[in-house]
This record gives sequence, structure tokens and C-alpha cells, in this order.
Amino acid sequence: MESAQIPEEVKEDLEGVYLSLNPAQLKRSIDAKLAKLYKAYEEKRKIHQVDPYKKSEPHTATFYMMRQPAVGLPTQMI
Repeated sequence: MESAQIPEEVKEDLEGVYLSLNPAQLKRSIDAKLAKLYKAYEEKRKIHQVDPYKKSEPHTATFYMMRQPAVGLPTQMI
């Protein structure tokens, strides 16, 4: 506002906007938007959350195709 580069009309417009602001309403608006963001975050987090106790079983065909033969020395019975 103290700059000489800003025209007086713009300064008056900015002052009018500043005087029309309601800090309490701005806080409520910000809090409501933050609540929406947090809710969206929680919903997305639930979708991507993995259940560590869920037992996954391999698909039979893929499992047998990917199985590697056992490697090691043959055992001899004495």
C-alpha cells in the first residue's frame, strides 16, 4: 500500500476487499475445507491399506510354472 507504483484506484479496491473480510468466517471456511481434504485422504488411505493378516494363496497354474527345481547336493544314505 505504501508503494508509489500501485495506482490509487487499486489501493482503494484492495482496502475495500480488506475491510470486507471477516476473520471468523475465513477461519470457518478454511477449517471446512481442511476437513474435506482430510476426509478424502482417509478414504484414499483405506482403499490402499493392506490387511497384514489376510492369507494370500498363489494361483495354481502360475505357482507351478514359476516353481524352480530344488538345487543342492544329492543325499546319500549310508
